[in-house]
Amino acid sequence: MNDILPILLPTFAFAIILNLFFRKLELPTILGYIVAGAAMTAVWNLDPNSNHTLHEIAELGIVFLMFTIGLEFSVAHLVAMRREVLLFGGVQVLSGGVVIALISHYAFGIELRGAILVGSALALSSTAIVLKFLNEKREIDKPYGRVSLGILLFQDLAVIPIMLMISFFSDSDQSVPVLLLHTFLGAVASLGVLYLVGQYVLPKFLKLVGNARSHEIFVGSILLVVISAAYLTHALGLSYSLGAFFAGLMIAETKYKYQIEADLIPFRDLLLGLFFTTVGMQIQIGFMVAHWVEILLLVVGLMVIKSGLITALVHYSGQSLVVAARSGLALAQGGGFSFAVLTGASTALLLNQEVTQILIIVVVLTMMLTPFILNNLDRLVSFLRQEVTEELPWSIGSPVVENNRLVVCGADTCTTVELEHNHIVVCGYGRLGRNVMAELGKLNYPCVAIEQHHQIVEEGIVRGDAVIFGNAAQQTILEKAWVADAAAVIIALEDEHAIRLVSEAVANVAHEPLIVVRVAGDLEQEQFRDIPIKSFINEHREVARILIDHALVCETVRPYVPGVCRACESGPPQPALQRTVMPFPSVSNLIE
Repeated sequence: MNDILPILLPTFAFAIILNLFFRKLELPTILGYIVAGAAMTAVWNLDPNSNHTLHEIAELGIVFLMFTIGLEFSVAHLVAMRREVLLFGGVQVLSGGVVIALISHYAFGIELRGAILVGSALALSSTAIVLKFLNEKREIDKPYGRVSLGILLFQDLAVIPIMLMISFFSDSDQSVPVLLLHTFLGAVASLGVLYLVGQYVLPKFLKLVGNARSHEIFVGSILLVVISAAYLTHALGLSYSLGAFFAGLMIAETKYKYQIEADLIPFRDLLLGLFFTTVGMQIQIGFMVAHWVEILLLVVGLMVIKSGLITALVHYSGQSLVVAARSGLALAQGGGFSFAVLTGASTALLLNQEVTQILIIVVVLTMMLTPFILNNLDRLVSFLRQEVTEELPWSIGSPVVENNRLVVCGADTCTTVELEHNHIVVCGYGRLGRNVMAELGKLNYPCVAIEQHHQIVEEGIVRGDAVIFGNAAQQTILEKAWVADAAAVIIALEDEHAIRLVSEAVANVAHEPLIVVRVAGDLEQEQFRDIPIKSFINEHREVARILIDHALVCETVRPYVPGVCRACESGPPQPALQRTVMPFPSVSNLIE
């Protein structure tokens, strides 16, 4: 302890000061810890591997991070995003890992096992940085946001077999194919053991702890479960993080999930800060200055390879080139788990210190560049925007007009829309567009959607919606949807540039069209004042109005009590508006 505290105290103090400055630059706190660790190593002239105790404590940060990932993992979520997770994520990790491993082995002479771990580590991206940006900018539901989320989710799951490979690669002299097979079998065996414990022992234990009604006992018990599961897998020759992840999976389906996640976040973040500080302590500034040319070339090379592979993968799978390029640029960096993999490989003597040092610095620099790339995605992909319609390679989504009826056919089915009365044209058949079409369908109102992705068009036609293939910014496509005779045009797009193009194209085709657009707030609405949009749905304002409406109608979960519901002081709510879910004394059960 006397050896650790004189190092940790000034390091954390410097990290806090540094992160205050980094926050103004919108840089992640991870970088503050890493830079602080590197600076203190230079000041104290430390040997990066001198304090084994500090590294052991820091590894608990990864344990708790993997546990919270297990808590957040949902089978239902995976099924809903199976295309983004399994297709995009699986192919990205595999292709990126293979390409980087081959380059590492043949171009730089790294031994095959070490090269596989290098490829696996550098194929990962930063979940913390990318998802934080997507959430803050409200772009998680945009096409490139969903693609990025799916890939990151698969990468988080892929960490498990990657960490397992380190154990097997370091402890066995068998061939690589045999080791990979053992990795898979070991994961299955561990999952089976922990599944049995989670199925028959853990629920009864958590129920017993919950009945004690003590927050201290509850938190202590969860810490016991996490660390015990981590130690169990470690005792079986696997990694600590594997057991923690499986422990999270076991608890994810219980009612204690959210409370556990909230209670463990402070432990996770504190220990992760310590982990990234120890990562920074492995960076030797003098070494970085001496090898700055190689490091710079590797930074550029890594980001070009990863962004190029992801862009090609996403575009080849049916997304537009703009969405593909956005996804590729967003995920071009290394990630937090890259440090864990590289550090583990170095500790297991699968990578030498010089290679590990260079790669850690490369990952740090790519992460530092990421916020600037994310904040300028529009500029970086602006040259890819094209106002030309893709040529349809087959007849799916091609409309035919027969006796005032619009017929749109897919591979196996056709959908017909009556055009005798004014219809509604929906530009964009993404998540918002599908919901709009569904609501119009419930009203039996004639409607047509325009979408420029082949697969989405086919899915819409199979669902029973009239979806025309094409670019809604092209007048010829709008004419095929009979926009001139439409009652209204709803633009269900996220991209501001696309909204502007479509609005101007509609105005050129229809005389005084009623164009309806959703905007995120007043600032975005002001940006469209110069184009012919008749109606704006201000998301912030509309949601605020709906929230107030629901609050003021006293649609409560308990009977009316005078003096409690202010909105009902004039009298009890009307029977049509009152919804009693359960008696007032049982509200605590409802919350639980």
